[in-house]
Amino acid sequence: YITVSMFCKTNTQQNSFAVSLLTKGTKNDAGIYNNGTDYLGFINHNALRAEFRTGSETKGAATGTPAVQNQWYHYAIVVDSDAHTMSLYKNGVLQNTVTNEGIDISSLSGGQNYLGYTTWPDNDFAGAIDEFKVYNATLTQGEIQSICDDTLFEEQINKAKDAIKDLKTTSGDAVDVNDVADDLELPTGGMAYETTIEWTSDNNDVIDVTSQPGKGAVTPPTDEDATVTLKAKIIVKGYEDRAEEITYTLKVLKNDGINKRPLLRAINAAKELLEDA
Repeated sequence: YITVSMFCKTNTQQNSFAVSLLTKGTKNDAGIYNNGTDYLGFINHNALRAEFRTGSETKGAATGTPAVQNQWYHYAIVVDSDAHTMSLYKNGVLQNTVTNEGIDISSLSGGQNYLGYTTWPDNDFAGAIDEFKVYNATLTQGEIQSICDDTLFEEQINKAKDAIKDLKTTSGDAVDVNDVADDLELPTGGMAYETTIEWTSDNNDVIDVTSQPGKGAVTPPTDEDATVTLKAKIIVKGYEDRAEEITYTLKVLKNDGINKRPLLRAINAAKELLEDA
């Protein structure tokens, strides 16, 4: 049994080894050991890939989702020799599990271990590795998540919060929370890695967030001004139980045929000048 855990970021998408464990020889021994016939390792090739190889055959290769360059991720390889499985986790989320009778740690006969280097004639790893650890156990997904929770999870949540802290209209203009007149841009994803945002409105008749994903359609009331509460629920994949919410309180003026917005904007501008005076 073995679990390999590390934080890693890549600077390029070149084909290179980030980690090569229990392998034979060095680059200088290429002809003797067939460039390292045994190893358990991480290979950078667009997405970080976990590989288990003995002899001339790759027994298992598990590939994760593509990585953004210069961004930190947590990776873990879990090898269960009894079940003959190798699993790859990225930021605590299972990416892939491969099964092969040849996956058995005891079959790796090499004694050399390398970080950022391999016995193959590949480029040296371009990037950074931190908190590299090897456990003589098969860690569970929960245990792997606990390793990266306090760093990567908070980083993704904060990225999403920062991206939506100030609401914008669909035309890209800033939103005046005391005078919402135009449709709102409400991002549902892409703000951070493996992060989605769910929007709710306590008055969909005035600000509708259900009809078109990513948009808050504004319909001014006809009887009286309306105060609407929007909530953005930020969810990181694999950590759904730790979702966080941001609440926005918005005012939509009634549509009574009189355009009061220029006067209100002038009043608000005057208030700001008085506060600064």
